[in-house]
Amino acid sequence: MTTPVTVVVTLLRAAPDVAEIAGTRIYAGAAPQTSAPPDLVVVRTGEAEAYDLDGATGAPETKVVVACRAATYADADRLSRAAVAALKDGVHVQGARHWTVTRDLVSDISPVDDAGSRTWVAMEGFEVIAE
Repeated sequence: MTTPVTVVVTLLRAAPDVAEIAGTRIYAGAAPQTSAPPDLVVVRTGEAEAYDLDGATGAPETKVVVACRAATYADADRLSRAAVAALKDGVHVQGARHWTVTRDLVSDISPVDDAGSRTWVAMEGFEVIAE
């Protein structure tokens, strides 16, 4: 079944710049405990009905966050920029539906103490609308 998360994961896996940095370590929901940075995790954070100037559109709008983990700030920033470029605003056809992916206001890079070794995490937010 095609979901907003699988649409985003598929677009990220198809992006050469993302693959160059993270390889195949692009996950939906959660990364395996054995995954080492750099990697990406796509998480659904909410859903609501989409609205435009005429009111409710009847289409679901799902918010997703792409967490880009890396060992250094520079690597997390580079991975985040590659993910944003791969998910640039536009309509994508998958599973016989149109999916519009747009940037959300979420964007942050911060260090996380990951089992005693600092890991940098870049969070990028997107809105995905099934049409």
